[in-house]
Amino acid sequence: YFYKCLDRGNVEGPLVLGLEPARQTVDGYSVSLQSRKTRRSESFYAISIDPPLEPGKSVAFQFTRNSSNGVMAYTKEELLSRKDVNERMVVNISYPSDSLDMQFTFPPGYIPIHYGHDVWYGDGMVRHEDEYARITRVKGFNRTKDGEDNCCCLSLRLKYPLLGLKYVIWWVPPDAATLLPV
Repeated sequence: YFYKCLDRGNVEGPLVLGLEPARQTVDGYSVSLQSRKTRRSESFYAISIDPPLEPGKSVAFQFTRNSSNGVMAYTKEELLSRKDVNERMVVNISYPSDSLDMQFTFPPGYIPIHYGHDVWYGDGMVRHEDEYARITRVKGFNRTKDGEDNCCCLSLRLKYPLLGLKYVIWWVPPDAATLLPV
């Protein structure tokens, strides 16, 4: 699951999020990403595979989500006005998976002041200590630069993520005074 935050600008009205592609055909299976619920600060999607996979079968796929401005807090001040401590991207593992590959790409010139990863049980934001340690041990979380635009990227890559856990990439936006004008 890849998330790319586009350049900053003023946004009015409802936010429109693009999913690229929303439907793929892989090895004879139709794989689609369906929006389940979207609010200003949260979006929920379900992955549908048709026909259903038979025992022992697997299919590899990826989706990229491009975001309009305003979905994520761009500055620390904006984050605090939302009464939150960080921004985050969360993927819930709701079916057995061979691997997890999450990546968040920031706009050009944008670098978060603090960032990291986490892994939670359910909705309680309670850390799964053993899985957190495994991610750290295998160096599954990294900050890199995007090859195309030389943008800052946070990624979490892991073999065999655990069923029922939520994998998290989090960051704290920079202060408004440190950002270049757009």
